[in-house]
Amino acid sequence: MHELTDERLAELRKIAEETRPGGGWTADVYQVNDENGHQVYGADAYGDGTSPAAEHIAAFDPPTVLALLAEVERLREERDDMRRRLDAVEARHTPVTVRYGDAPDELACRACGTHYEYPVAWPCPTVKAARGRNDA
Repeated sequence: MHELTDERLAELRKIAEETRPGGGWTADVYQVNDENGHQVYGADAYGDGTSPAAEHIAAFDPPTVLALLAEVERLREERDDMRRRLDAVEARHTPVTVRYGDAPDELACRACGTHYEYPVAWPCPTVKAARGRNDA
């Protein structure tokens, strides 16, 4: 399977961006019977061999497409795993109301700090970081 280096991805992007939809090539699809009598399909592509569309077809061969799909699937799995982890962090770092005498109620993080410390205001730095805020 093709390795999808940054350079390879840039090359594929350039080829795809330079290809005019429907320009420079045609294809004929046909059905024939193989030596065992099974129906098989084939295709012939025609063009001048130098068109951007021909380069596009050659560049996006089955191994490249399979590598791209595998990378998309891997990244989706990674994203879903990170989302589960962040959900677990946020489930632990929930707000709780704290009261000091006559002062207005405040929200504090249930997970941060101890009983012997002042409460950590909610959203706490952990929740802010999990949400992508850099003011944590």
